[in-house]
Amino acid sequence: MVEGLRQGSDSQTLDFATVVLRMKALGFNTIKLPFCFNTLLASSVPSYTQSCTIASTATLMGNLEESSKGVANGAVFPTLPNPVYPGGTCNDYLPAAPMDRFLWVINFFASNGFYVVPDWHPGVPASNQEIFSQDSWQVNMENFFSKLVTTYPGVVGKLIVDLVNEPDTYNMKWEQTSVPGLQSVYLNLLPVLFKINQGVPFMVQGTGQAQLVNWGDGFITDQATIQSNPGMSNANGFFQGIMTSPYLRQVVLGPHVYGPSVTQTTANIQGTGLWNRLTVSFGGKSLGGYCYQGVCNRFTVVLGEYGSTFTQQNDVALHIDLVAYMQNQGSAAGGHTNMPSWIFWAWNPSSSDTGGVVGADWLSIQWLKIDKLTGSSPNGVDGLNLKPWYYGP
Repeated sequence: MVEGLRQGSDSQTLDFATVVLRMKALGFNTIKLPFCFNTLLASSVPSYTQSCTIASTATLMGNLEESSKGVANGAVFPTLPNPVYPGGTCNDYLPAAPMDRFLWVINFFASNGFYVVPDWHPGVPASNQEIFSQDSWQVNMENFFSKLVTTYPGVVGKLIVDLVNEPDTYNMKWEQTSVPGLQSVYLNLLPVLFKINQGVPFMVQGTGQAQLVNWGDGFITDQATIQSNPGMSNANGFFQGIMTSPYLRQVVLGPHVYGPSVTQTTANIQGTGLWNRLTVSFGGKSLGGYCYQGVCNRFTVVLGEYGSTFTQQNDVALHIDLVAYMQNQGSAAGGHTNMPSWIFWAWNPSSSDTGGVVGADWLSIQWLKIDKLTGSSPNGVDGLNLKPWYYGP
């Protein structure tokens, strides 16, 4: 569920469906939806049904047009085919029960053209340690996934399930320690979810390799690199465990890459230092793949989270070289495939270290971020190919 539905003065910020339309108009086609079972299995969630002024299409267009760009010939502002709701009331179409609402929201995004990434993402360990109770956590994951694809089978084809967000937060390593090992979490859960539905990709994040990579990354399997970094967790057991599995091709690597304003480190944030660490962790697995006992697989990689305020020069430098890497351009080319898929964090301004695509008023667009994602043009190689509506067909 998006936040901020109590903010602002009209449906541009107060109405869920209108917020989704604003996302779509700016060219975004993927949404990451954090959840935890403490919330999904709760007895109730807030109601956002409220009186509000329904913003006109002209108002929406005016707030979603970058003045320096203008509107291209043939540009058409998008629409959403649903929901239909009574004038003067926002969000009365949202189901009341927590699980029902979350499943409905996933389906709403998918029905309106978005790829949807439900993401187990409960926040700080001090307030939620449900993953440490592995048996009950896995049962809850199974039940959630089964209910989703049974209630809304049409989401398959638009759905990618991100299993565990930034496991480093929980001091999880690939191996078992005093807390569950990420390797066993994945290897126990993946076959069960695959049995429920074989058409859904599963996004996995890495862990335990903060000596070189961000939280959410951590797929290093090169033994020399692991041995030269004392205490680094070893991802080989996970990869070896899935190489002969029937769900191998459904596994998507979803590393997070953030700049120094988030990670508080300036090591290997640009140029060859950045490119080498990305390649040794996940980039090489997209081209050369991973091989074990005669079985090799090239993995699909999606940049599972990336974001910045772009107000610090080190973040801007990382962005330039990260874009070159994902586009496979110049000195960043080679050793990996093009990586056209990414998820930008976040829409909400309440994200403390990245801010949002919308400003503190939950309405104004942060055009610097849109420009960084678009580049000089949506088809260029100096951006990530975001294409807002005003660029036209």
